Amino acid sequence: VRIIAQNSGAGLRKDMGLLASVLKEEGYQVEELFLTPPNEREVKRRNLYERVVQKYVPRSFQKALVWLEIHALAKRFPKKVDVNIFLEVLFPQFISSAHYNLLIPNQEWFKPAQCAYLPWVDLVLCKTREAERAFGALGCTTRFISFTSVDSFSPNTNKDYCQVLHFA
Repeated sequence: VRIIAQNSGAGLRKDMGLLASVLKEEGYQVEELFLTPPNEREVKRRNLYERVVQKYVPRSFQKALVWLEIHALAKRFPKKVDVNIFLEVLFPQFISSAHYNLLIPNQEWFKPAQCAYLPWVDLVLCKTREAERAFGALGCTTRFISFTSVDSFSPNTNKDYCQVLHFA
């Protein structure tokens, strides 16, 4: 099993660690892969490419371009695995390197351009019912998995259950 995420902060790192530990406890071999976020120039180039394709390329040909992108990029990553698990972002260069591709999205961060890769995702594992509805509406096979986190309990902290603080 290969878990793939963009190194964008502590939250995804914690998610990957939790998922990897559960899978390892179940006896799976796990490869954890954190990818460097694209720099500003790469982001601008990708955004321009996506706008040009959306505006000038017929929809029927857009799917062929995505297929080409997935399979052409795969030549750079020949190592095959049984399962890829993408956290939050789909990386096309890894899609064809696994028999099965799973996505665990944080739907508030999922970019519309990523929808082009969803036909190659076998299953979307959803942390929330809202994500399950949203990705189901996009034609994806979904399963609700909920979510968990590391217990940060501190007995020295006064509790006020009328306030919530989220930190990753």
